[in-house]
Amino acid sequence: MNVDKNPAYPAAVVALKAELAIPRRVALRQCKYLNNVIEQDHRAVKKRVWLAKGDAAGQARFIAELFGLAA
Repeated sequence: MNVDKNPAYPAAVVALKAELAIPRRVALRQCKYLNNVIEQDHRAVKKRVWLAKGDAAGQARFIAELFGLAA
């Protein structure tokens, strides 16, 4: 399993293995760049959200547009 360097991952993987939610043979690889393709997949959304940061009305419009909700 490729993940970034978030320190919460090792404990989470240990807990998941103990619960048998994931196989014991799953290896955790923490590297900043291994999941870069996944991170780039939502870059456009991150950019839009960043532009609305600190603007509650802008955030509400973004969410409404994203999910097709009426304002």
